[in-house]
Amino acid sequence: MERYAVELILLGIVLLGIYVRTFIKSTVENSIAHQFDVKLEQFKQSFTRELHAVDRKDKYVLAALDKRLEVHQQAFAFAVEMIRNVHFETSARQDLEGKLDTFWINNCLYLSATIQKQFKIGMNYFSTYEMLLRSFKLTSSDKKEQRLQEMFDHIYNLPEVIAKAIDLELMGNDAFLQAGKKINALGIEDVKEEL
Repeated sequence: MERYAVELILLGIVLLGIYVRTFIKSTVENSIAHQFDVKLEQFKQSFTRELHAVDRKDKYVLAALDKRLEVHQQAFAFAVEMIRNVHFETSARQDLEGKLDTFWINNCLYLSATIQKQFKIGMNYFSTYEMLLRSFKLTSSDKKEQRLQEMFDHIYNLPEVIAKAIDLELMGNDAFLQAGKKINALGIEDVKEEL
């Protein structure tokens, strides 16, 4: 009977060891699985934040491009108006000069550097052209005539300069726009939903 008691005690110890081993293994596996789940959730949250940040940045960039295009279109329209009014001594010319000044003050920072420079020169030429033309009528000279022609040519070519400059700017941003199309083609919305 002693022998049975010892065997029962040994059996109990073995079973207790198996139970403890299984309990420890289960606890460790659960702990590892929990840590993995926590890390996975942190990664999902981080990825989602980054994705939303990129999405906000894309929207900001597209809004900025839209505003720049709108301002360049207005500059183009004003350049055409300068051509139409450059030879007239009217109140419409003075009104246009006021509108040009207001446009410049409110929008010059949206214009690309090239167009800023060319548009400002065009505005200055437009405002001084009439005065130089009157001076030329009083006392003509080759130098004044050449200067008048340069000023008129600049004003006359300004719409084309604006159109070409905006084309170049849009081509420079084409890579960004293409990247945005590729991201959308890959189904970023699907990725967001999966997270």
